[in-house]
Amino acid sequence: ADELEALLAAGAELPEFEFVFRQAITMQEGYGMALDPMAKDPGSASCETLVMKIKLPGVDSAAKLDLDVTAKRVRLRSAKYALSEPLPEAVDADNGAAKFDKETCTLTLSLPIVREGEAVIMA
Repeated sequence: ADELEALLAAGAELPEFEFVFRQAITMQEGYGMALDPMAKDPGSASCETLVMKIKLPGVDSAAKLDLDVTAKRVRLRSAKYALSEPLPEAVDADNGAAKFDKETCTLTLSLPIVREGEAVIMA
């Protein structure tokens, strides 16, 4: 937090970002949720992936970003932006994915959620 405050004080901007929870369901689960008490519910407790979208106007390449993802935090630095944000859920940082869209200048992180008591399976 102190490093982020120093970067922001030095002129770095805090980028706009959002979190989206995603879950995979079968067609049967999608149509039969109300009938099957064991089916996933639409709440975030049944989600498998935390998606974080970070808008970075003016950044034209992921190579210009310094990104660090841990189980509980995302840190991002560039010439223009600084971000250090706690994650709403613990994630498996080693098996996440990052994709940069040059057209929208958006970095999208897809991070597998790790629930308390679940083991992380290394592939």
